[in-house]
Amino acid sequence: MAKDDKQLSQKIATRLLAPAFAAFEAIEAGQVKRAQLETLDMTMKLARLAGQRGVRVPAASEDLATIVDDIAGAFETGDVVQLDDDQITRATQWLKAMRNQLGHARNSTLLALIDDLTLIATLQE
Repeated sequence: MAKDDKQLSQKIATRLLAPAFAAFEAIEAGQVKRAQLETLDMTMKLARLAGQRGVRVPAASEDLATIVDDIAGAFETGDVVQLDDDQITRATQWLKAMRNQLGHARNSTLLALIDDLTLIATLQE
């Protein structure tokens, strides 16, 4: 992959996962919104889709799934949820690994993933 292509892939990967990192900042601040949980859910779907397209991505993050499920449950019940700091750390590390791996993917693959996510989001509406 040419240097310019690699830089573009890294830029696309960074922008693609920026909302997930923002969601984690909100979680750490205790101010997460339902839309941010949906972003994290879409990030997990992105990982599955990337793997299906042959992109080497980290294995699914049980920590991220648990965090999303716990917070979603708290939204439903109105309860306060106490998250494990180690889980948050591992989920954040997973996001960083995901961003790094996506940064090595071909631009055409990343664009196809964006198309896939757009279709999924449209169907969910």
